Amino acid sequence: MRFFRDITIGFSSGALAGLLQAMIFWLIAHFDLAQIIHVSFSAPEHWAEIYPSFINQFLLGGVLGLFIAIPLWHDAWIKRGLILGLIPALFVLLYFYPYVQHEGMFGLDHGNFAFAIILALGWFYGLFTSGWAHWME
Repeated sequence: MRFFRDITIGFSSGALAGLLQAMIFWLIAHFDLAQIIHVSFSAPEHWAEIYPSFINQFLLGGVLGLFIAIPLWHDAWIKRGLILGLIPALFVLLYFYPYVQHEGMFGLDHGNFAFAIILALGWFYGLFTSGWAHWME
């Protein structure tokens, strides 16, 4: 029964973290908050364009949160969160930006420090997922 509880906690923690990560990224892009370090992301203006990306982040966050059920480092939630956060960040930086969006390796078409924002958001996702799961246990 512990395994099913861990899966449920992992999915819900990851889904919540994915939704929060999508909201933070939208706020950064919409209000151009990354312009301080000369990075620019575009954000959709209409709810009909925002809604699908939030749902995708919610579901993908939940699926990635299932890694929390793996019985490794249950007590070291910070290490687990940092490693978990690298998965979506590296996916975006090494596959999504260069091959799907054609925006350069590490998203350099957005600016020289775009990778830092994506990495920070990935670590936010991982630490929030792992911390929430640790707190729920």
